[in-house]
Amino acid sequence: MPVYTITDDPYYDEAAGGNDEVNEILDGDFKEAFPIGIDFDPGVRAAFYDDGMIIHQDARYQGLPVDMSGVPKKIRWGGRKRALGDLQMTASHFLVSLKLRDVIERLEPGVHQFQSTEIIWKKDNSHVADFFWFNPCNRIDAIDKDHSTHPFKEKAGKWDFVDGGKYVVSLAKIAGKHIWVDSRTYSRGVWVSEGFYKAAEEAGIKGIKFSRQKVI
Repeated sequence: MPVYTITDDPYYDEAAGGNDEVNEILDGDFKEAFPIGIDFDPGVRAAFYDDGMIIHQDARYQGLPVDMSGVPKKIRWGGRKRALGDLQMTASHFLVSLKLRDVIERLEPGVHQFQSTEIIWKKDNSHVADFFWFNPCNRIDAIDKDHSTHPFKEKAGKWDFVDGGKYVVSLAKIAGKHIWVDSRTYSRGVWVSEGFYKAAEEAGIKGIKFSRQKVI
């Protein structure tokens, strides 16, 4: 029973007629989209969380609910008109289609955050689709120290990443969870279960790149 890290698949978009044009956010930003209900130190813009780890007053994924009220509500999309994959990335954040949002909600109803945004074509400003900014809200220390070969920095309490290393995820630690951010990795990537992989496949979700990870 493997787990996976996910990202958008640029090759799917290219095959559908995309190119390297940069997408343009037309309003809003992520400056205030940091974890809510946290008393951050104003000097270092960080705080200790309940799990003993440092969290930061920024918008990168940390597996915690954030203030999404100011995130962009409209994006101008580059390239030719085409069918978009169900997972996209803009401004270092995931965008999910309605179909993919429904898959996530079926697996973990009411757990994660979504904020709608309209995508329009750069060529003529016509409507493409309504997508959703996605913020995963499961935060788990899931990587097994005895079997992983990436170095663990004891002082920082974080996993480093080296070429040729491997992460091994404890299935016991993620039991019942389908989408999460690991609390001890610097990358703040999004991890998913085999259940998510199968549900996405059954729903015909397109444009996701799955990277298989080892488990114990």
